[in-house]
Amino acid sequence: MRLSIGALALLWSGACSSPPVEPSPTEDGSGTNPAQAPSGTPPTSTSPVTPTGVCPEGVAFQELSGKAALQVTINGKGPYTFILDTGAPTSGIDDTIASEVGAAPFEMNFAESKVTLSKLAASDIKAALRLDKVVGILGRDTWGQYALTLDYPRNRVWLREKHDEQELAACSHLRQKPSRAPYVLSSYFYVKGRMEDVDGWFLVDSGASLGATLETVFATLQQRRPRTALQGFYTPAAIGTFWAQLAAVASYEVAGQRVTGLYTRTVPNSVLDTLPRSLRSNGDIMLGVLPSGYLKQFAITLDTATSEMRFDAAKESTLTESRHWDAYGFGFEATLEGARIAQIVPGSSAEQNGLKVGDEVVEIEGQAVSKIDGYSRAWYLVTTTKTAPLTLTYKRAEKQTTVTLSASDLLSPPAFK
Repeated sequence: MRLSIGALALLWSGACSSPPVEPSPTEDGSGTNPAQAPSGTPPTSTSPVTPTGVCPEGVAFQELSGKAALQVTINGKGPYTFILDTGAPTSGIDDTIASEVGAAPFEMNFAESKVTLSKLAASDIKAALRLDKVVGILGRDTWGQYALTLDYPRNRVWLREKHDEQELAACSHLRQKPSRAPYVLSSYFYVKGRMEDVDGWFLVDSGASLGATLETVFATLQQRRPRTALQGFYTPAAIGTFWAQLAAVASYEVAGQRVTGLYTRTVPNSVLDTLPRSLRSNGDIMLGVLPSGYLKQFAITLDTATSEMRFDAAKESTLTESRHWDAYGFGFEATLEGARIAQIVPGSSAEQNGLKVGDEVVEIEGQAVSKIDGYSRAWYLVTTTKTAPLTLTYKRAEKQTTVTLSASDLLSPPAFK
């Protein structure tokens, strides 16, 4: 049985994820298209706001660690902060509010709409996501029967019974050069696209602020255009624990909409490759997830009536991921027994300060490595603040040395046109 990639993908931004259990894809991997509601008892709902022919105001959402967070009430309780996740087939709540919201049926109000669910799984979402404000995930069982629009440029979201092109045509903050990509729904939304010059399928996941690329796909990218890939990213997740590399990809492209300079983590094929067999019939492959780093350049609409995904970029968008990571120039071995250095990037501060492969890091920023969990440890390898120094103490041949490293632009994507 496969668990939700959407819930898995909540960890890509640097927050470990252990999601509610969600339905697996069809047993034969055949997939379904056009879009359909998740299996089980269909939710009941009231109609969203009627289209007006003017750019919708929608409902505001907050960006938390790259994810769209909005307010939800359940059975009259709340409001609570939920992540709207296009990669999650079903919704879930944190254990801390389970008794407060009461028993089924669950009447959920959000984005000017009301949906009633017969099931709502509870788990330790707050601890798993490391986002204190978040106590739930809004999966496809709450919004999948509608046309969903996430207007990232304005941080607004709205639902419609039927997509109205006139509404979006009235949005003056957009370029008004929309593109559309047919999607296939098989528990998850899949769209065809391209990662640099490798063609395949993306899993659309607004809950993933960091890309996730299959190891075999990344190996092909590296062979064609080598780049720095930092080692030692320990990743515990509900569907399995694995070690990853962090790197930058020159471009992601869907329906002619190209976004450059996105960061990604490598993922074993056995963990992430959920592409249904029906989409592999002509040799197609899965590339990875289409994260919010890509999606937030656009107002996107998942139109259930046509099984299409619509993209229109903001006028002010540079179509480049806004986040930038600098690195100190070393990577860890894939082990939790100590913190040994497995990689030194040529020309980096780590090399200039004499660090070598095999050195054992014993302290980071004055804190014993033994007190830092394996997942958090890897995120000391990078920083979004170039001027931020990193002080670490390492041991070599029983001698301890303390150095202060500076970050530099080591993770730039390769040149690609």
